[in-house]
Amino acid sequence: MKTVISQSGIKLELEAAAEYYFDEFFLKHITDETLLTFGDKYVLFELPAMRKPPQVEEAVFELTLKGYKPILAHPERYAYYQEPGFESLEKLKSMGVLFQLNVLSLVGFYSPKVQKFAHQLIKNSWIDWAGSDMHNQRYFEAFTEAIQTSQYQKLCESGNLLNNTLTA
Repeated sequence: MKTVISQSGIKLELEAAAEYYFDEFFLKHITDETLLTFGDKYVLFELPAMRKPPQVEEAVFELTLKGYKPILAHPERYAYYQEPGFESLEKLKSMGVLFQLNVLSLVGFYSPKVQKFAHQLIKNSWIDWAGSDMHNQRYFEAFTEAIQTSQYQKLCESGNLLNNTLTA
């Protein structure tokens, strides 16, 4: 596909990667070093919604040991990370985990609690990536609203985003 795009003269960079679900298959990919990455060995992963897996920190350690750059998808949506003080997320941050905000969280798409937590993560300057999570027209409409919020503008102007051209 890259060859066809290049030969056609279209100015487009194409990469294949994945958002991994944190399960035994993801852990095996880490061990086997068969992860699909993007950019400079970035690996995007998400956790179970209701219960934090006990081996998250161990997996992050293995990822970084093997030269991967882990990105946790939508940390604002995990209720178990919303404890007062954010110690668990702070630990991941100190281990080199980057955080990808789901932009829809800024307008309460998932819940007011998730929205409030997303705002706090931006305030703490902990967001490194922004994602759209575009599944259908309803998501697109919420995304259009979200990128017009003052919180999104603050995030874009922070200089912290590694994909600051999401809406350019």
